[in-house]
Amino acid sequence: MIFFDTLYTGISGITYDSLSIHELNYEVDLLTHWYHMLNVLPKQRIAIYISGGPGHLLHYIALNKLGAIPAFINYHMDSPAVIAFIEKVKASYII
Repeated sequence: MIFFDTLYTGISGITYDSLSIHELNYEVDLLTHWYHMLNVLPKQRIAIYISGGPGHLLHYIALNKLGAIPAFINYHMDSPAVIAFIEKVKASYII
């Protein structure tokens, strides 16, 4: 089990205060499918700009299942720094 400090709503719409391995796999599979529908390909860099929490782990696992490269952005960075980072990593998508 993975326990959270705050509630987390997965891509399924289900709200969790913890995730079992089965629930983790379920949410990751949904996220992986979503990325697949966006045509994310192996070795593509995907910029992840989310506030934090379990989402980072789920996106990391889902993108790695596809062979893509997650590039996490600090949610508190100012806009010019975010733009510079995205340009530097040559992200194919921004999530």
